[in-house]
Amino acid sequence: MKKGISPIVAVVLLIAIAVIAAVGLYFWVGSLTNKPATPSMLNGITVQVIDCGGSTPTLLVTNIGTKTISDLNTTLKTTNNSIKVSNCQPNSINPGDTAKCEITKFSGTIVVYGNNLTPAPITC
Repeated sequence: MKKGISPIVAVVLLIAIAVIAAVGLYFWVGSLTNKPATPSMLNGITVQVIDCGGSTPTLLVTNIGTKTISDLNTTLKTTNNSIKVSNCQPNSINPGDTAKCEITKFSGTIVVYGNNLTPAPITC
């Protein structure tokens, strides 16, 4: 009498091993390919108050995102609608650049924001 496994069991084992190897290879190759980047901060600003004393406080607005922010005078808003951002020089800023803007006199903390911009709180 011969000892060993039957041919049917051998075929089932070979198919199982091949399927496990194929699934492992699929996940291994999938981890090596470039996945779409998760959206990070496409547009963001930091705002620093450099003068709170006068009738028109001065802000430094820095673009910390990856897209140009254009028309700052109309893009930037505040949480208190009566406080306006104006006279931004330059009026558009590329990533990493800074603009100087004026803002209506206020006291306390407000948040400067805009469409698709990460809000930035400021205190005067």
